[in-house]
Amino acid sequence: SRYLRSSKIEYTGNPVRQSILKIKQKGAFDGGTVAFIGGSQGAVSINDAVIGMLPLLSSDTAVKKIIHITGRADYERVNGLRRSYSGPVVYEPHAYMKDMSGVLSESDLIVSRAGATMIAEILACGLPSVLIPYPFASEKHQDINAGVLKDKGAALVLGQDKLSARSLLDIISPLIADPGRLRHMSVNSSKLAKKNAVERILDLLYETI
Repeated sequence: SRYLRSSKIEYTGNPVRQSILKIKQKGAFDGGTVAFIGGSQGAVSINDAVIGMLPLLSSDTAVKKIIHITGRADYERVNGLRRSYSGPVVYEPHAYMKDMSGVLSESDLIVSRAGATMIAEILACGLPSVLIPYPFASEKHQDINAGVLKDKGAALVLGQDKLSARSLLDIISPLIADPGRLRHMSVNSSKLAKKNAVERILDLLYETI
């Protein structure tokens, strides 16, 4: 934006697919479902933390189900590691999800990288999140994205340097056990959403033509 005049800049938000825009904002966050999403290519460090966290989950945890998008490249490894798990929490790994609407509509909490597309989808659904910015993103843009949501009370941020099975559990457990807090974060998340991004981009294109 430093190369453009501010009068010529309009923030439209990131386009979000219709199947996600149709998801109704949750009224209650008491299902105990957490989705872990490492981005389109997956994230080995997040995958390792999730697998390491599974044995730490007890029958009295508020986490009841884990949906884990591992990325195609790491799915076989993760699936092999988790085969010995027989704990009380339902664990559902997937290599990839073409359409995230089902995962987002079911989840009470999203744990994700902080890329613009994923954040746009989280906000469009009004979901609370724990964001783990990719530390090598250009110009630290994922840290900036995550910081905006944290400052607005829509997300918590866990740095890559502090990521472990224990730190992941310690940040998730109090959240998923507190539906009221999740609801408050959800409201803040929804306030940041730009649901008409596609329409506004098209309007601007037509105006320019």
